[in-house]
Amino acid sequence: MKTQKEINEEIKRLNKLIEQVPQYNFFSEDNHEKINAQIEVLENDMDDDEINERWAGEDEVDINDHAITAACWRDDVKGYEEAPSKDWQSLVKNKMDSKE
Repeated sequence: MKTQKEINEEIKRLNKLIEQVPQYNFFSEDNHEKINAQIEVLENDMDDDEINERWAGEDEVDINDHAITAACWRDDVKGYEEAPSKDWQSLVKNKMDSKE
């Protein structure tokens, strides 16, 4: 299990990503909602049951997946060694784009 310091640092990184990642992806899915779900999981130490109850709707499957990813990282589940924030790096807006 990650230390509280590691979790707090990841929460900070995820919060910063909200400003850097486009809100909607190509499929009109809300990236910020997914990031906020990961933050909520880490802030509230949510387990799988709580996550599945919180994001149970058919339209929330992808949000649920991102939330589970955060919990698995926090709990050191094999295959989830990279912090959730790393998954968003490819979507970080180019600094030049933000000047337009």
